[in-house]
Order: sequence, then structure tokens, then C-alpha cells
Amino acid sequence: MKSLTFECAALVATLFLASSPVWAAAPGQASGSPLAESSLSCADLPGALSVAAQEAGVPIHAGRISTATSDLYVASAGAVVGLENISALQYAQGVDVAFVYLDSPSSNIPVGYYRLRATAKAGDIQVGTYSGSVGFFDLAGQEVARVVATFETTSVTTSEGGPVPPARVLIGGKPPGAATLEDLLRGMVFRIWLPSGVIYIPAIVL
Repeated sequence: MKSLTFECAALVATLFLASSPVWAAAPGQASGSPLAESSLSCADLPGALSVAAQEAGVPIHAGRISTATSDLYVASAGAVVGLENISALQYAQGVDVAFVYLDSPSSNIPVGYYRLRATAKAGDIQVGTYSGSVGFFDLAGQEVARVVATFETTSVTTSEGGPVPPARVLIGGKPPGAATLEDLLRGMVFRIWLPSGVIYIPAIVL
């Protein structure tokens, strides 16, 4: 029996192929966004992401999964459990921050599910803004892409004095440094929100 993971991914991929010029020229077809429609037709993008994360051994906050669809991409993402309790200093060793599904033809990253691992140089980690990188690791554990990420850190220590809200991933928005219309059109970004700051992860291989 096929898992929901692959059924959902296959449905999105199949309907995305329907957005070719041949399909668009078919008589009687209504205009619109086949890419966006494909994501809405999928049974359950958050559910599929949860199943894929479980199969990959990546614990995520299943109740806080974000999804987004547009003419340019279909994406779903969940933050890794416990991320909210890490110190920013741990980025020097690399930290798993999210598990995502991405279908973005303009991103140069193949369609699929990925574990995102954020890294920054120890000497760069500070209160303020600095650059690092994020690796996209597929279900086989292979890194298939690495992107430049922006870290905005408000504290380099872990929170004290009580519970903190779980980390969360938001999808979309302007990546730091995006100045032109082309930057914005290509700038699908995962924003990881945690008590110690924000990480901006553009889905563009530079």
C-alpha cells in the first residue's frame, strides 16, 4: 500500500504537468493556476508532511504546519520539535530546523520532501543579523542543495524562567536583500520563528 506521502506528491506532480502549453490550449478549459489548484486538490498536504516526517524520523509540531500555494510554488513546512529550546550558538555545529515539502520550478531544488539543517560560522553568531547556510536533505539523507540563509538573532542563549512557545515556520514574504521584482518573484522563503530570533531560508540555490 502506498503511503499518503507519495500519493500526495504524485498528485501534485501529475497536476503540475497539466500546466504545460498543450493543456492550456485545450478547448473548453478554464484559465487559472493549475499549480495552485493541484495543491488544493491534494487530500491533505499537512497530513502528508506529517507522515513523511515520521517516516524520515524527524519530529515536527504536527499541529503547527504551514502550507502555501501560488502560481510559483506549492510548499508545506513544520518546525522541528525542541528547536525553540536551542541556543543560537549551536548553529556552529548545525541544527535541524524544519521538515518541508517543496514544489517550486524556479527554485532549482527538485520537487520533494526535505529536512532543513541550518549552519553558521561560530565567529559570525551574534545578537543581530548575519549570514549562514541551510542544507536541504532528501528522504535518503543526501544533501541535494545548499542555500545562503539570513539569521536575525535577538539572544544567543536559551530562554529561562518558564515555557516558551514552539518554533514555527511561515512560508512566503520578502527575503532579506530582495530589491527587484525578479528577486520577489523568485523569492519563496521559509521563515523559522523562534524565541531567539528568525531564520530566513530562500528556496533559491545561489
